[in-house]
Amino acid sequence: GSTPIANEHGTAPGIFMRVERADAGACLIFALPGVPTEMRPMWEQSVAPAILAARGEARVIHHRRIKCFGVGESQLEAMLPDLIRRGREPSVGITVSDATITLRITAAGVDDAECYAAMEPTIAIIRESVATLAYGEEEDELEDVVSRLLVERGQTVAVAEWATGGLVSQALARTAAASTVFAGGVVLSSLTQLQSLLRVPDVLSLSANPNVSAVAMEAAIAVRNMAGADYGIGIAAFPPEPDRPAAHVCISITTPQRTRRLRFGSATHPAIRQARAAKQALNALRLILLSQLGDI
Repeated sequence: GSTPIANEHGTAPGIFMRVERADAGACLIFALPGVPTEMRPMWEQSVAPAILAARGEARVIHHRRIKCFGVGESQLEAMLPDLIRRGREPSVGITVSDATITLRITAAGVDDAECYAAMEPTIAIIRESVATLAYGEEEDELEDVVSRLLVERGQTVAVAEWATGGLVSQALARTAAASTVFAGGVVLSSLTQLQSLLRVPDVLSLSANPNVSAVAMEAAIAVRNMAGADYGIGIAAFPPEPDRPAAHVCISITTPQRTRRLRFGSATHPAIRQARAAKQALNALRLILLSQLGDI
């Protein structure tokens, strides 16, 4: 038979049942009401202690997440020596969201210290294997890392973007140090706007095609000068056929001393095209701030 589990915050009791199995140990079955205010106290007072008693020793589980950007999931997995293997301890899971790859390391132990100690060798292998592809941990996004690097250097950035539709500016504006590091942003949708908003003279002499490197470069230089920033990011338009194998988006990052002209492949799922291009721009600035990026 079953045993009721007391519910001090409602009328529906829980149910506990122990089922003996001939070919394995006993199976413990718990059924609780779904209302969170009722379920949580019942879990803490009855279910969790029963599970711990059945296990014979207290066990805790901890996770750490390492965020990566710059290659595809299969490429990154190939860099990791047997870390994603099923049954490995600590385990390493891999997920992708809007071109950001998250590696989640999971370890179990008798206490927090044992879990974290068990994870450290795996984390060291990951960081050595992927190098600067790993940009942060836990809740870090690329804009958070860029913002911290700019704060450390006492520098600022301004953005003029076309293909990304304001996503880079939005990301930087959301960071904790936005008022300190983000000097301003301009969203473009025509060459005429490049001329009227950023005062780029004779813009049509650059090219009638808005997805060329010259457009990104002039936008970067103009927005940096307009905002008085240390860095200027310029992002040109996507090409007319962005999914062709040779298609790319042009991004330029400029300082008073140097202008970098970069190109990144634009072929990807349409749902993440803008987000990936925005992250490519932020990641390029991150690598420049770390002095790890030349011209592409």
